[in-house]
Amino acid sequence: MTAKRIQLLNEIHFVWSAREATWQERFRELQEFVHVNGFGSVPSKKTALLDWLRYQQKLYREHKKGKEVSLTETRIAQLKRLGFLVDSK
Repeated sequence: MTAKRIQLLNEIHFVWSAREATWQERFRELQEFVHVNGFGSVPSKKTALLDWLRYQQKLYREHKKGKEVSLTETRIAQLKRLGFLVDSK
């Protein structure tokens, strides 16, 4: 693919990674939840968001144990800023 085609696709916000797009979509949903409701527990009626958040927390625990996981340092920082990842003592 030419550089020009890549540029054109980037200009229309082409999704290069479906996984990344899904993660960002869920994160935006979590941000909106916090904006509307303040920090707190995600209610069980928001099943998809709650399942996603629990999975992120599981990945974080694995990361803290030194295991290689898909949760990047950038994503960890984003979730920490919202208060959803806490280091255990």
